[in-house]
Amino acid sequence: MLQLNKESYLAGLFEGDGHISLSPDNSYNPRFNITFNSKDRDTALLIKTWLDGHGFIRNKVRENAIVYTISNIKGLLLVIDMINGKLRTPKIRQLHSCIDYLNKNSLSSPISLLPLDDSPIESNSWFAGFSDADGSFDIRYTDGLKKLRIASRFRIDQRKIDPISGESYEPIFTKISIFLGTKKVNYRNIKGREYLNVSASSVKSIKILKEYFNKHSLISSKYLNFKDWEKVSDMILNKEHYKNKEKVKLIKNGMNNLRTKVNFDHLSHIRFLSACIVLPKVAK
Repeated sequence: MLQLNKESYLAGLFEGDGHISLSPDNSYNPRFNITFNSKDRDTALLIKTWLDGHGFIRNKVRENAIVYTISNIKGLLLVIDMINGKLRTPKIRQLHSCIDYLNKNSLSSPISLLPLDDSPIESNSWFAGFSDADGSFDIRYTDGLKKLRIASRFRIDQRKIDPISGESYEPIFTKISIFLGTKKVNYRNIKGREYLNVSASSVKSIKILKEYFNKHSLISSKYLNFKDWEKVSDMILNKEHYKNKEKVKLIKNGMNNLRTKVNFDHLSHIRFLSACIVLPKVAK
């Protein structure tokens, strides 16, 4: 059964594609930001409803992206109530700095600096949010001279060192790799910057991913790539992928950047689940 834990999902999304900017001299409020691909405006608008409409969405200059920003005190308090205690990465330092600011500059009750969430990855929607930010689904279709190779793969990437805290993402990526049954974290260097990567394509990993994402749904347009990935993965699990190679090729050629139409019908069910969940109360 599909579940939605908005708090953990938002925490994962923030830790993948978000940041909190703080004024060095406290001359303005912290700004909570999450960046989306421009085609995911519907996702950003949905999350804005989770946060009682606080904040604004703007186009990111010279990039195919939009940014959702919250800077008013009430909105920041609501965000913190939702994600405090749900984070799993070094970005917790940004959150704690924001809390320190609010504890000094707002009239709300003091906010505790909660630690990292150490619950199992599969126990909530954090990994769905993190994957909507930094994950990808793709189909490998290699028609070589000697042999055709078909495989479905999930990848998740993040820089190795958080630039603000100087702490490593390696502990959470190790935990992700164990959850996915790969037990391996890959390292790569891009323009002098180190990145971590977990890549999962085994039968064991496919089953884990199918079970997780059909329980804790993706919300962005990556949901569509997951459902296409799942179709091919089911063929692989049933050992029917090679006899359906033309169908596999057609699916592959309609995924990711090759997708010509983005349909957000899946959000109707997410909105229903959202309406069934009561937001935390924020002191006025």
